[in-house]
Amino acid sequence: MPTSTGLRRIHSRSCPRHHSATAPRCSCTPTWQAIVYDARTGKRHRRNFKTESAARAWRADTTTSVRRGTMPTGPAQTIRDAATELTAGMTTGAIRNRSGEAYKPAIIRDYSAAIKHLVKRWGAKRLDQLTRADLRRYVEELQAADLGPSTIRNRLMPLRVIYRRAAEDGSIAVSPLSGLRLPPSRGRREAAVEPGTAAALVAALPIGPRIVYALALYAGLRRGEILGLGWADVDTDARIIHVRQAWCSHTAQMTTPKSSAGTRIIPMPAELRRHLLEHRLAAAQTDGLVCAPGQHRPPTIRTFTDPAQEAWEAAKLAPIGLHECRHAYASLMIAAGIDFKHLSEYMGHAGITVTIDRYGHLLPGAHEQAAAALDRLLAT
Repeated sequence: MPTSTGLRRIHSRSCPRHHSATAPRCSCTPTWQAIVYDARTGKRHRRNFKTESAARAWRADTTTSVRRGTMPTGPAQTIRDAATELTAGMTTGAIRNRSGEAYKPAIIRDYSAAIKHLVKRWGAKRLDQLTRADLRRYVEELQAADLGPSTIRNRLMPLRVIYRRAAEDGSIAVSPLSGLRLPPSRGRREAAVEPGTAAALVAALPIGPRIVYALALYAGLRRGEILGLGWADVDTDARIIHVRQAWCSHTAQMTTPKSSAGTRIIPMPAELRRHLLEHRLAAAQTDGLVCAPGQHRPPTIRTFTDPAQEAWEAAKLAPIGLHECRHAYASLMIAAGIDFKHLSEYMGHAGITVTIDRYGHLLPGAHEQAAAALDRLLAT
């Protein structure tokens, strides 16, 4: 019988305790059953677990769902079926992200790769059978295989979408990802580059890579946005750049920027304008792509990054990655006194909080100002 806590220990049939609770010894490894009674429906919800802690956790979550009236109304899908439905819906555009936008081809590709691992491991399980303990062991295995924190998080991302949709449908009450501890991120690469260093890095490059890295350092464009930038998007007279499209290397086609905020207008500093004019004059082309004048399909990014690394090595300069250049652009803008509202727009971030969380620590004198403010308070 269950105890007053809604838990009971279950012994194997060959164990003396299975036949009598007062038997002197236990000869098995008992499991734990959690029970939650729903007074509104008269139904008892039961689940068996290998450990008492897992049973207690499930019972606490289920008790909350019963109290809120959010217990599932029907049988849950298998993980394989839910994953198949998700992939198909993302591909057709029927299933969209939380912002209501269609998933980008690169995201669909990454989700599909992660789903293969998840289905191979748990495909036959129903959604309500996967436990937090299952996921914890999986995370520990990935860590033991030396996978990084971001890779582990990305591996579980499709499950988050699947369980969010299942909760909305009412087919599950509790997501096993709720409360799951994941390895902390090791920190993003954030390169704070001095203006003189940025100029030296760009000047050391041959003409092709030079404009690519100038766009990253002085406009903060993402890799796909650089490869997709056309001369029609560049207005050197008004000194602005229109970001309207991006090149997706996975699908080999032009697509919209990363998010709705990615479609934006960026101011063009004089240094970038000079490089753009020199590049256009050398190419003698005013149409097509900036990185490939006269063409409408860019070369691979390594066409620019490999010669850049060689040039910096020859010039004895510390190399910088394209994504690091984007962080460097943010640091230069902050040092120039650009406020976070405008910086967020120029970076194409989904919201200003993303910009503040990522670059707030780069505010000049932020620590000194905080200390001085506290000094003034304590002196009163």
